[in-house]
Amino acid sequence: MDSIVTTIEFASSGIRLVSGYYFHGKVYVLAALEGDNIPLDADGLMDTKATEQSLALLLSTAKKSLKNDLGVIISLLPPDGFLVKQGQGRSTTVDPASRITQIDYANCISMINKDVKMEGKKVIYDDPVLFTDDNKRDFQSFPMGIQSDQLNVLADAHLISKDSFLHYEQILQDMGLTVYLNLIAPFSGTVFINSFEAPLSYVALDVEKDHFYMSYVSKKRFLFTENIRYGISDGVHAASQILKISEKNTNEALNLFGFSDNAGFDYQSDEKKTLKDFSNAFKSGFDPLVKEISRFINDHSLLQDTPIVFFGLGSDIELMDKYLSDSLKRPVYIFSAKVIGSRSKVFVDGLGAIKVSSFNYQEPKYGARRKADEEELKNTSFGRN
Repeated sequence: MDSIVTTIEFASSGIRLVSGYYFHGKVYVLAALEGDNIPLDADGLMDTKATEQSLALLLSTAKKSLKNDLGVIISLLPPDGFLVKQGQGRSTTVDPASRITQIDYANCISMINKDVKMEGKKVIYDDPVLFTDDNKRDFQSFPMGIQSDQLNVLADAHLISKDSFLHYEQILQDMGLTVYLNLIAPFSGTVFINSFEAPLSYVALDVEKDHFYMSYVSKKRFLFTENIRYGISDGVHAASQILKISEKNTNEALNLFGFSDNAGFDYQSDEKKTLKDFSNAFKSGFDPLVKEISRFINDHSLLQDTPIVFFGLGSDIELMDKYLSDSLKRPVYIFSAKVIGSRSKVFVDGLGAIKVSSFNYQEPKYGARRKADEEELKNTSFGRN
């Protein structure tokens, strides 16, 4: 069993906390929690006070079930100002026997991050594309322990808005947490999807209560992503306006029947609305979502046969995948998490982050835990000078 990992996803529709571990090719979940909606501040970032209050409650609940051991912390950030820049780093191996270690990888990544840095951006993670040794042999996975005088790494550096990064970093510091890894949430979701039999290239679509992420993965590489402030609640609101009934009753109909216009029996709501009425209203209500996906596809000149992999809360809505497929004229596949301890579709990003932490080029977790414990001790009255 690998060390425990706790992921914290900053989502305005509710902070998500997942604790678990990776063992023999599978992710196992020990705790999976979600908080209430968080308001946004004037800069479009999650309100600090509300976020800290919600996170404190989730951490307290998780600690009780995990006997106070959260393991190492991974922060899952919104992709504000997201950009990918590819870079290449080279390191002479430091091991006396000239065997490749994680230190050599870290040296390569440090070189890459110096080359790709930009004003107003923060490099939060580097996704390796290719490893090469001194004999010019290429490796798709990290060649840990291979004898070589040099290591070359080609990687995609993930950059986000520095202001956004500092905002969430401060929240975690205020909570006394030391971060092992920073990732953007939609990238983590695609890592988990890719660990199954996913298409080589696809659009990842994660529809939530108040927003949706759409991302493009090409040959397993995460290249583009956008966060659009339109979600299930917005679609329900628009549909309720068309139907002239309450949002509560409209949402109940969406949860019961989704986009279906035929229940196999005559159906009328208390307001004398048929399933056909509801279905047509939902199609109109979610039309802005379809238009944004279509624009994204056109902006990146994606091929007509590029499929959509649909996950998150929205993928539970009956026949929404068919609605999207018919509207966008391309295949739509629903992805369901297959994990012991949590099958909820809202935790896919957290599951992917636990998977990322298992990659053998990462800093060993025991070392990260030791540094976190030292930092905690330093911040206590006992540890201060």
